[in-house]
Amino acid sequence: MSDRLAAAAVDGGDLPLGGGLLALVRPALDALEPGGVLAVLSSVPGVREDLPAWCRLERHAYLGTEPTPDGRERHLLERGPLPTLRATGDAMPARGDPRGTGVDRVSCPRTTSVFV
Repeated sequence: MSDRLAAAAVDGGDLPLGGGLLALVRPALDALEPGGVLAVLSSVPGVREDLPAWCRLERHAYLGTEPTPDGRERHLLERGPLPTLRATGDAMPARGDPRGTGVDRVSCPRTTSVFV
């Protein structure tokens, strides 16, 4: 895998995926064209399991991992073909929210309504 070149790299240090690493990975992937490769350096063992699962969920390809000389791991991600949808300053009304309040009303048994 070391022959695969990455268009960009992120050094995640000791950040777990849900503890800050995604805040670095998402914008880096967003900046790439579909098919672009991102290298993610990490010293957190759990990233080895979490990153492939996140890639499947977000429809990116996890290309694998390899150890680096300094004891960390280099993970390669390929940006998927679909555009990423992120919240911007332009809020759209939520589904079932014709007034644009940002709250969706859902009927549930045993309660009158739940706001999500």
